[in-house]
Amino acid sequence: MKCFVFGSRSGAGAVRVNARQVGFAVLAGVTILFAYSTTVLAQESLLGMPTSAATQSGLLVIVGGGNLPEEADNAFYQHAGGAHSRLVLIPSAYPFSSREGMESYYSAWSGADCETFDFLDASTREEADSDEFVKPLLKATGVWIGGGVQGRLSDLYTGTKVEAALKGVLERGGVVGGTSAGAAILSQTMIRQGSQEVVVGRGFSMLKNAVIDQHFSQRRRQGRLNKVISDHSPLIGLGIDESTALLVQGDEVRVVGEGEVTVCVSNKKKQVEWTRKLESGAKARFKPVKQQAEPSPVDVELIVAKAGEEGGGARD
Repeated sequence: MKCFVFGSRSGAGAVRVNARQVGFAVLAGVTILFAYSTTVLAQESLLGMPTSAATQSGLLVIVGGGNLPEEADNAFYQHAGGAHSRLVLIPSAYPFSSREGMESYYSAWSGADCETFDFLDASTREEADSDEFVKPLLKATGVWIGGGVQGRLSDLYTGTKVEAALKGVLERGGVVGGTSAGAAILSQTMIRQGSQEVVVGRGFSMLKNAVIDQHFSQRRRQGRLNKVISDHSPLIGLGIDESTALLVQGDEVRVVGEGEVTVCVSNKKKQVEWTRKLESGAKARFKPVKQQAEPSPVDVELIVAKAGEEGGGARD
């Protein structure tokens, strides 16, 4: 099941392409193509989603905190299989004082119409790395990661069998989503904390070439994201507003909810190459540009097509 449908293009597949030569089918609203120069094959994920996850239509639902947009909720549930879904919720970002309190907070999830539902909340890394603990993830079709403190998630789960099993959910064509801290953990480069002095750690390898920041406009985090993508360049920054979600399949993305998603890219000179904002309803795709002889190591072009236009469209 795919949430995004993009027009077919001649020369797709394993052919290297130049964005200036690529025509594309126009979708309703505004369609945006991002081009990212890394001399990679067109079918590879430039955002760094595992290759098999991209080919199997694995879906990421990344929410910037606040309210969960209805369209994101529906996309998660339907992609997981609806009434036949096998759902797992990881609440570990928040230190609930009791199991009862945690279950009460997530009562809407535990009451979902699905085939199975499990909470997974490890107390130690050893528990998270045990075969018994990860069993529900091995059959899960959808996993949700709740909000709180992303450092707790990183300390408990990165590099364990939980992270490997989450990757497996995507590689089977399932869906993994999260909000706030549960969104931040989905990129391998993860912002742990800080504004002036930003602490960066390791998140999950769902997106190896990107870094996610949440509560973006509400907490004025553009400067923070710019610093992180510059210090860890080349990197794609994804700043997601509250009550807003970015849906990601391979290199195809869609914005739903009340706010915007800010996309920014750095180059190997540790500079911010460009910044663009995607409004709710925007659909976009990252595309590779043929390697140039001398320009910046990350050569990026953004092509915007308005409804009714075909071919290259207008450059922004």
